[in-house]
Amino acid sequence: MKTKTSKATRSIATPYLSNPFLNVTRSLVTTLSVNPASSMLVGFFGIGFLMSSYFLLNIVNYFLKGTAVADLIVGFSLATFIIIGALIIGAQVVVGIASSRGQQMSVQYAFTQSRDTLLPLIGLLALCTFIIIGGLFLFIIPGLIAVARLSLSIIVFYEEDLGPWEAIKRSFILTKGRTHEMFGALFASLLITGGSYGLLSGPVLVSPLLGRYYDFRKVKAPGSPQPPVHYLNYIGYAFLTFLVFMLSVAAVVTYRAVTLSS
Repeated sequence: MKTKTSKATRSIATPYLSNPFLNVTRSLVTTLSVNPASSMLVGFFGIGFLMSSYFLLNIVNYFLKGTAVADLIVGFSLATFIIIGALIIGAQVVVGIASSRGQQMSVQYAFTQSRDTLLPLIGLLALCTFIIIGGLFLFIIPGLIAVARLSLSIIVFYEEDLGPWEAIKRSFILTKGRTHEMFGALFASLLITGGSYGLLSGPVLVSPLLGRYYDFRKVKAPGSPQPPVHYLNYIGYAFLTFLVFMLSVAAVVTYRAVTLSS
């Protein structure tokens, strides 16, 4: 696709960073320093779209609940959500890739590239969603692994000019043996902002993907040394273990309270 970025990637030369917090921060700073306005404007469009969709559905639910008109509006809104959501995601990735190369990019051009790859992009997002949901049904852990293994597929889709299924397979190749680092970077992006991004929502969500993509490509090259995994990549697992423990305790306490009351 001629609007995609070239396979001959010329990203800014950077050292390998296994530390998830440094990796995410480096990518975020790069994006905000090269394309500050474009990256935040795309995030602004995303927030505005989500808020308007939320208010529209609430208004429909309040005034037209249970009517055929409401069902029609909800169906139309879902289709619109998928299309516009994909456009925003694609534009943010395109801006991030351009920033990693040190290239400035306008919002208009980013959305143009996203528009020109819309159908295969939706196909890629749909495939990833189905795989992750299927994994989550298998006792949650396979779903979390799938999230990490599939994370780079959208970067590969644009950067290496591959189709949806080929991008997924390439993502699995890049993350093989590096799943802990991928998951660590995703979790680090949540901790850095406390899960509340605002106008930085787009750059923050894309930063762990960009940082890990370019680093993993280096270590996958023939003869490249394999850097050790930084211990901070395991902090996400520790948090999830603690969360599962607390939920288990809450479930046991609730069960006993219900049993005693009856």
